[in-house]
Amino acid sequence: MLLSCVFENRPGWYDKVYNLVLSVRSFGGSLADEQVVVNFVDGADPEAARTLEGLGAEVRVVERFDVRNPYANKLRMLELGKEFDFDVLVALLNGHGEPRIIQYHKGIDQRGLPTEGSTC
Repeated sequence: MLLSCVFENRPGWYDKVYNLVLSVRSFGGSLADEQVVVNFVDGADPEAARTLEGLGAEVRVVERFDVRNPYANKLRMLELGKEFDFDVLVALLNGHGEPRIIQYHKGIDQRGLPTEGSTC
């Protein structure tokens, strides 16, 4: 299992992502020790990155998906399958309301059917 999120590289978002990772580590129950990957769009503040790494999160920098739609940057999480070995991706989505969680099962398409070459 892999937990991940995508945030803009702006000061207003640093506290939000820190609180999100801290919440997972402190109150995540069985998920508290799972691998967390934080993706920052177009760069990461070095101090923010060090703080998150101190919580055991891995920090990545991803390119903007489409300048016309910042929400599309969340799709960058689906690229993690190229770099990490996981069966389930838990996408931690944080907009202007409460965080939402979406699970993506590697090897299974949106209809619940195994994808070509999967071992499900």
